[in-house]
Amino acid sequence: MQEDLDKITTQLRSIARRNSHLNEPPDIIEETDDGAGTVTTYIGYSGVGTLTTASASWLIIKIVETTVGLVVTTTKQYADSCLAKNKAWTGRAGFTYGYLQKGS
Repeated sequence: MQEDLDKITTQLRSIARRNSHLNEPPDIIEETDDGAGTVTTYIGYSGVGTLTTASASWLIIKIVETTVGLVVTTTKQYADSCLAKNKAWTGRAGFTYGYLQKGS
């Protein structure tokens, strides 16, 4: 039980570190590990009044951590390279992700 608690605490710290620029907690977090050194995390923030994950009112962030030997590379990209809450969570895997554009 303590091992599970430690794992959850570590995950929460990792998520908090990666999202420290946002003032609100995420509504949804999905993390997958391919077992070959790549962990992909999608983080979703819903807009006011969002009722479903299919509503086009989500800000979606994709974080990819790749481990090669002792080197961990982390990239954080946004759906359509913007902070707009205008995406459906259910479509997260199909969006184009990029870095924030100046002024977005």
